Amino acid sequence: MNSLIVTTKGWDWDFLHVLKTNIIINLSINRFEGHISSIIGDLVGLRTLNLYHNGLEGIIPASLHQLSVLESLDLSSNKIGGEIPQQLASLTFLAVLNLSHNHLIGCIPKGKQFDTFENSSYQGNDGLHGLPLSKYYGGDDGVPQATTPVELDEEEEDLISWQAVLMGFGCGLVIGLSIIYISFRECGTIQEFKSKSLYSVDLKQNQLQGPIPKSLLDLQGLFSLRISQNNQSGQIASTVCNLKTLRVLDLGSNHLSRTIPHCLGEMSELADFDLNNNCLSGTINTTFATENEFTIINLYGNNLQGKVPPSLINCRVWNSLI
Repeated sequence: MNSLIVTTKGWDWDFLHVLKTNIIINLSINRFEGHISSIIGDLVGLRTLNLYHNGLEGIIPASLHQLSVLESLDLSSNKIGGEIPQQLASLTFLAVLNLSHNHLIGCIPKGKQFDTFENSSYQGNDGLHGLPLSKYYGGDDGVPQATTPVELDEEEEDLISWQAVLMGFGCGLVIGLSIIYISFRECGTIQEFKSKSLYSVDLKQNQLQGPIPKSLLDLQGLFSLRISQNNQSGQIASTVCNLKTLRVLDLGSNHLSRTIPHCLGEMSELADFDLNNNCLSGTINTTFATENEFTIINLYGNNLQGKVPPSLINCRVWNSLI
């Protein structure tokens, strides 16, 4: 797939070049309708596909089994029917799966990663059967089994422990993950990150506060960093410019203050740069490199002053400047 056309609010956006590696698609909590196109299986570099909470119908395309590096798949809270394609069991990188609250039927695939997923990945699909649902709703015949209070406590404890492994308790230490998406809306400060393999961090729309931890800005392979719509404060450390692979930096709608680091305009891979609705002040004292990838720069709702940098003309490919 070399191009992609997205229609939104009556406008057609034609993306002429679609990345072939480290692709993340997050279209969650929208009003998309229709079927999931089988052509998405051509995005062989897709690592995250999140279509949660839309109005999608039809079936899960079997072509998704071609996404050999897919690590996170969330199709929950839609109207998707049919069976789960057995071919998806070949996705050996798949670590997060959520197909809950759809109209799926048939038997849950077995083998490899599918043997690790819990009941929560499938709940809300009355026509599904097989493990792990049978552990919660009875044997393989689907007949419910009695559960004592002690057994229930043990099951809940196991589930909480497994969630803790995936989420790092939401705001605690995160070790050995490549993707982290947290939406608890009750967290405090972001603690230190110990993982060196994270490439996507999405903490938007929580109640996080305090400064952005230095360890988060030391993840050398980081591709996407989203901490928007929180209560983060303090200044943006210039060490963010050490993230040479960073493509998305979204720190909008926080309480970040002081100046914008001069070096941000020199980040050769950065494409989406969003610092809207903060308390940033001073001038835009940065020089945009002649060969940059900027497509979106959003500095709306700050206390910036002075002149627009002349080097902004070096940003030749634009979707929006806000």
